[in-house]
Amino acid sequence: MANNIWQHGVADNDVNNPNNWSLNRVPIAGDVAYFRGDLPGEDDNCTFSGNLTCDGINVTSNYSGVVDLADKTYTLGSDGLVCDGTGEFNCNTATVNVTGGPVDIVDQTTWTRGTSIIYLAGDCTINTGTTNRLYDLYVSSGTSTLVTNTGRVYNTLTLDGTLNCNGKTLYLDSTLIVYPTGSLTSSGTCILFYSGAGEGITTFLGTIDVTNLRIDQPAATAVFRPGNYQSNVRVRNTTGVARVLTLDAAGAYQFGSLEFETTSTGSLTLANDTNGPASITIDGDLTFDKNSTGEIIINGSGQATVWVIKGDVVDQGAATWTKGNGTITASLAASQD
Repeated sequence: MANNIWQHGVADNDVNNPNNWSLNRVPIAGDVAYFRGDLPGEDDNCTFSGNLTCDGINVTSNYSGVVDLADKTYTLGSDGLVCDGTGEFNCNTATVNVTGGPVDIVDQTTWTRGTSIIYLAGDCTINTGTTNRLYDLYVSSGTSTLVTNTGRVYNTLTLDGTLNCNGKTLYLDSTLIVYPTGSLTSSGTCILFYSGAGEGITTFLGTIDVTNLRIDQPAATAVFRPGNYQSNVRVRNTTGVARVLTLDAAGAYQFGSLEFETTSTGSLTLANDTNGPASITIDGDLTFDKNSTGEIIINGSGQATVWVIKGDVVDQGAATWTKGNGTITASLAASQD
């Protein structure tokens, strides 16, 4: 591996000009595109007129210029994408492919995600923090692991491989897609924020196995596909606006436990009154946690959903439940508190 240092030897600011690099070539396989910022010219802005294939991109803390990926494609190896600069790293509309390397952006002063997409293959690591969010993240194969306390994806997280949250907290601002070979695993907490129509867990064909899955502020048409969630699922509304989580497709839902919580004046509704899932099974407790005036509503009107609750029904503040034509069965040692 060789550090090929950006030196801006000519006046065009073009990364794809070999005269701008210390090795007098555009970085290639075996090189790391290295933005050092130590000497005159090394701190200048740069942009890309073409695609780039090399072992990695490394922006050090001394680099205060602007790196603009434009609309190009980047193929990076085991050195991945590491950004610690004090300037701006602009992903723009780029496609970045990382194989077996890190995506470490937590210390980049200005991270502009644009509408870019990052593909991870092999065993990668992710270090974003809560401020510098990825736009689209696609784990295509292998296992990618969170190594910081938090990871954050702004738009869509797609899993064809495994994302291991590693006991950390993963924030998803909108959409999760889990294909048949995909899995989301963790001994920690995964938090999903639904901020727009049609967002949520839009495809669930693989595995979701996290200790705690928290769904905050679901949009009125948030999607929640059927499947075995193997998690303690907590749905919250902490706002003064009515929120609705829709079980929108016929099928079987299974949860480790299920809790609904309101902490402000906005109501929280679980709506299964449209397509009516065949069954909802809760291996643990069903909890209604009303901490303010916001109502908690389960609406199964006109449907024949079968509920099976294997733990307790814990009603901490009144909830409204329209059962529809289905049945509610409390099995094992279940009781109502």
